[in-house]
Amino acid sequence: MFKGDMFIVDLRAFRNKPPDAGEIGVYKRDGTYFVKRVIAVGGDVISSEDGVVAVNEKQLQEPFAHHSHDSDPPGWANNFGPIKVPPGKIFVMGDNRDVSLDSRSEEVGFIDLKEVAGRPLYNYRPLNVRVGKDIR
Repeated sequence: MFKGDMFIVDLRAFRNKPPDAGEIGVYKRDGTYFVKRVIAVGGDVISSEDGVVAVNEKQLQEPFAHHSHDSDPPGWANNFGPIKVPPGKIFVMGDNRDVSLDSRSEEVGFIDLKEVAGRPLYNYRPLNVRVGKDIR
């Protein structure tokens, strides 16, 4: 994905069931939509040590997670927990782990299921948008 990409979102995807861990979801907060991966759901315990994420004491295999070699992520991004996700909430993280503002930060925290808008189906780049920096 690149800055400027647009999304088609299935607004009915999570109408009758909440997203599962591993799914990508779109949530809306303060009038802005965000696309993040659900890492843990209500009742799960999540932790990370040196960027290795574990849910319920089981290390996650995350081939989609991207770590920048030229960034220096803040300590809270790689080392946290254990944290229990409250019922009715989810814990999300961006796949571009070193620069993603997500549930690891105090600014974002847990996402209420009422904030979940849907699931991205397709992304596309409008013709008037130049290819920018990869934001994965």
